[in-house]
Order: sequence, then C-alpha cells, then structure tokens
Amino acid sequence: MTAAVHPGDALSRPERLTYILVLGALTALGPFTIDLYLPALPILERELDARTALVQLTLTATMVGFALGQLFVGPLSDQVGRRRPLLLATGVHILACLGAALAPDLFWLSVARVLQGWGPPRAAWSRWRPCATCSAATRS
Repeated sequence: MTAAVHPGDALSRPERLTYILVLGALTALGPFTIDLYLPALPILERELDARTALVQLTLTATMVGFALGQLFVGPLSDQVGRRRPLLLATGVHILACLGAALAPDLFWLSVARVLQGWGPPRAAWSRWRPCATCSAATRS
C-alpha cells in the first residue's frame, strides 16, 4: 500500500505561506463585512436622512445575502469546480463594496449589502471544499 500524497505537499514554504494568508483573508471577509459597518450606522442615518430601523435593515440585507450565498454555493461549486466560484464571489464582493460606497439612497445601499453578503460565504465555501475533497480522496 502506498502512502497518499496530498497536493499541498508540492508547495514550497513561501507558496504555503501565501496560500494560508489568502485563505485567512477570505475567511475574514465575512466578519469584516459586518464588523466594520456597524460603527457607520449612525452616520448613515444622518447622511441618508433615514430612520434607525430602516438603516438597520441594511444589516439584515447582509444576512439575507449570507443565507442566499450558502444556499446556492454547493450545487454551483459541484458543477463548475471551486476556482471560478471563488473568483466570482470575490469580484461580486468588491463590486458590491463600490456600490455600497456610491449608493445614493437606502434602497441601493440595501441591494449592495445583499450582494456583499452573498460574496463571503461563497468564498469561504469554495475555499474549504477542496480541502474536504482532497482529504477524502487521500483516505481511500
């Protein structure tokens, strides 16, 4: 019986470090989407001239995006692989951040926040799925 070879074994030390840092940053993207946004809620109320409850709904919109991202990521990743969904999710998140920064009113801010929420779970899922697949393949 031969020992199982993991694809990560072929990476050099600097490549492994880069891989770890990129995966760590992708994992942090979800919490940053919320944590860095919370202190700005009172400012948004003033700038958009909106009630507190309506501004707080943009946070709910982010959670809806998280849920939708989790709901659809598995089947899509299984169909097209892991790399494309990861790149797509990161691109969507970047564009949604720009959209949120340029949103003229609460409606468009909420739309951007849903898209911001959609990106991080997809990135995290696409990141972890290959690891689960590789470890399952090496055990058999």
